[in-house]
Amino acid sequence: MVPGAFFFEGEVKFERKFQIPDSLRNHTLRLHAFGINNEARLALNNEITATHIGGYTHFTVDLNNNVLRHGQDNTLSLTVDNRLTPLHTLPPKHRPMGWRNAGGILREIYIEALPAIFLDPLDAQHVFENGAVQVQIRTQVRRSRTLAPESVSGLIAELEVWDAQRSVRVAASTPTALSTWQENRHDLALQCKVLNPNLWSPASPALYNLRVVLTQNKKVVDELWQETGFRQFTITGKEFRLNGEPFILRGVDWFEDYGQQTVLLDTAALQYVIATVQQLGANVLRVAGYQPHPLLPAMCDRAGIFLLEELPLYYLTDAHFKQARFAQLAQLLARETQSRDRHHPSVLAWGLGTASAPLSAAAQQEISALATVMRQVDSRPLYVTTQVEWQNLWLPHADFVLLEWRAAASTDALTAAIEAASKPAMPVLGHYLSALEAGSGARLEPARAEELQAEYFNRALQALKNTRGASGYFLHTLQDWQAAMPFLPIGPPQERAPHVVGTAQSKDWGEFYWVPGSRVHPYGLIDANGQRRLAFQIVQAFNRGDSNPTLVTRRLGVITPGTFQVVGIALILIFLFFLQRDRRLLSNLKRVLAHPHGFFLDLYENRKVAPFLTLMLGLTESCILGVLLAQFGYAFRQSLIFDQILNLFCDDAAWKAIAVWLIWNPGWFIFWGSVFTFCSGILLALFFRILGIFFGSSVPISQYVTSVYWSWANVLFLGLLTPIFHRLLLNDSLFGPLAIIIAFMVLWQW
Repeated sequence: MVPGAFFFEGEVKFERKFQIPDSLRNHTLRLHAFGINNEARLALNNEITATHIGGYTHFTVDLNNNVLRHGQDNTLSLTVDNRLTPLHTLPPKHRPMGWRNAGGILREIYIEALPAIFLDPLDAQHVFENGAVQVQIRTQVRRSRTLAPESVSGLIAELEVWDAQRSVRVAASTPTALSTWQENRHDLALQCKVLNPNLWSPASPALYNLRVVLTQNKKVVDELWQETGFRQFTITGKEFRLNGEPFILRGVDWFEDYGQQTVLLDTAALQYVIATVQQLGANVLRVAGYQPHPLLPAMCDRAGIFLLEELPLYYLTDAHFKQARFAQLAQLLARETQSRDRHHPSVLAWGLGTASAPLSAAAQQEISALATVMRQVDSRPLYVTTQVEWQNLWLPHADFVLLEWRAAASTDALTAAIEAASKPAMPVLGHYLSALEAGSGARLEPARAEELQAEYFNRALQALKNTRGASGYFLHTLQDWQAAMPFLPIGPPQERAPHVVGTAQSKDWGEFYWVPGSRVHPYGLIDANGQRRLAFQIVQAFNRGDSNPTLVTRRLGVITPGTFQVVGIALILIFLFFLQRDRRLLSNLKRVLAHPHGFFLDLYENRKVAPFLTLMLGLTESCILGVLLAQFGYAFRQSLIFDQILNLFCDDAAWKAIAVWLIWNPGWFIFWGSVFTFCSGILLALFFRILGIFFGSSVPISQYVTSVYWSWANVLFLGLLTPIFHRLLLNDSLFGPLAIIIAFMVLWQW
């Protein structure tokens, strides 16, 4: 099989036929899968072999020799289901500002033919002792069940430590004879001491290679190599120390996004990420959301870049922590993550998740149990990314915290939280390229949006210089990424890139006919095309201690959309014209508002209201609601909270793209919102008519239509707000009274 991904949510079956020569009959065949999202069911020759949950961790399966057909065709089938649920999967379905949920075989998959006698993966640890490093490994030696017991006699195991080039042997253990077999397994523990080792650090990423070799009669039976490095990272109070020296974290976030319509490994893209982090002057790379490709830690080892890896506990609530399978699934993912990468010196710490809120005592117990399990597997620190107001929930479990801080005008609350924390606390500074000028509503040119982003990072980083107890910072993010849903605050794309004749033109699932949808979140110091923004230069200069590039500050006047005022005033004038012209309209309005019981009783007795009045009233009410809805969306179009609320209602990216387009084009929103509201009244009347059949009502459908639209008559009072509604929404002092007025109008007739 080769990696193959898909972006829809559902179940897909992969199948591959292969042959195993008869010469491998006494060998163990092991399937390695580096990432299958999210649930995988493996069958060999139609017999279920294994299942696995978790899309980004490495797992192995030993294929059953009794099921394999040596010298014949074998069928390996893999059923992959990437559907996520709101509560029962990790990560959950709702991932605010997260990543696309690609399904399928995301990373490498292959079958390894092991020797008849072989070594299991190494569990290596090292301890510093008086300037030396004591290297300890644990593993198992296994033999094929078909081998006779005497075939393992004379086996000797040895641990060796070599330099990075594998040219000089630095140290070795005492050769150990394998004499205490338990059926077909033998536990193995070896150790040796490395004197005066070169310590790994970002400035000098010294590496060594561990070699465990298994020999019999001086012939190599099996050997395993593992690249590693030796370093000491400690936390004293609120200070980090690396190899005994103070160490400041200069970090940057990165989503594993290769900027293409695929999530499959792009080695060149990974090399570009590593090189860019180095050029930025950062020394830590945080892979946001989930575990990275296993090639990345190895590349960070060689480049001298620390790496933060975290579990996909993404925006969890108390309800998630209380699920019966939470502990089992979270601990499984933690063990697989740590077992895969704990030998890498670049892995600085393990993450307990992002923006989760374990508010209850039960949730705190679940997190405590998870942290305990992770500390038993590996001694590296634990960290969490959280909100400022939730950091006290995590301080008992994490060794340091990252505090999300997105584009706030003042950093006072942030610096106060950092100074008050009992453990190291660092901000995660983020600022997306806004489509609008803050406070004015003016549409921004890309260059001006980049200036605002750069100004924010410059201001925030300078404030951190004077913050007591600051141990570093992180920036969100290195590069733009494609998320699960279109991003409301930036609006629909203004233009498309030209299509090159002769090349394949991919269609984003977020595009729906004439509505362009963009999943790209423009938070990066680098855009999706690899172009560096001005903020990159600002951060680079800060890290190097250089002077900042000159920033030209330009302010724009307030821009107010005239659509709402024109439509609102027109609605008021047209309705007043008909109210003055037709006394029946005024009379019926007085009745339905002052004495609704008598009015609707007349309708029940089949007394007619002029159809023109009902039509005119229904259209006016629908237009008023359409204008108010359009203004509500327009007023909060840059709210991240409103964007996530939309994601809850728009489960499909295509419909979210339509919603984004309408919100940013209020004229069309008013039109389609009015049409939708008017048609909703017709459908509601039809529903009541069908319901009336069961109660023996003989009132015609026209009377039900009349009842529906005249029952909305109180909406007419809201028409007075249509020219200024969006301005009132943005006024903090008027928002509360406005909400009360609207609630009163809506509930009046009920």
